[in-house]
Amino acid sequence: MTLSQPPWTKTHTRIFAIHPRAKVPLAFEMFVQAKNFLEDARALGTRASSGQFYLYFQSIELAFKSYLHLRGVPIKDLLTLSHDLMGARRRCMDLGADFEIDVMDLVVGMLTASMKRARLRYEIGFELPALHLVDIAAQIALDAARKDHLHPAKEDLP
Repeated sequence: MTLSQPPWTKTHTRIFAIHPRAKVPLAFEMFVQAKNFLEDARALGTRASSGQFYLYFQSIELAFKSYLHLRGVPIKDLLTLSHDLMGARRRCMDLGADFEIDVMDLVVGMLTASMKRARLRYEIGFELPALHLVDIAAQIALDAARKDHLHPAKEDLP
């Protein structure tokens, strides 16, 4: 008798549907994933766990990179940014993003510093911005990334 391979040992491929009106499909996918990470972080409520901050971090990072890629920044340049939210935020602002500077500077600065020291993954006690400020910053980043992803629908054309 031959046993089949257990389901958890099989590999899975994630397929994403490309929106038919997406101007830059990969940038749109990054935006969708940023939105998903934000929704997942919010689903955890007010726990303020390191995992929740990590989800917020990923949301902000992908929103920034979506914004940049949609505006012509090549993927290889996005990869060189790695997890540098401050650098990504500066590049977004250079390309016209309008962020509330005080909130974004505080949140992005603290999250970037924590990620560089791997605190979001490996340390228990460390200083992070207030959870509601992180949520505001993530929403601001997502709102900036949301613009201009889709070509107008036929019914919207003059």
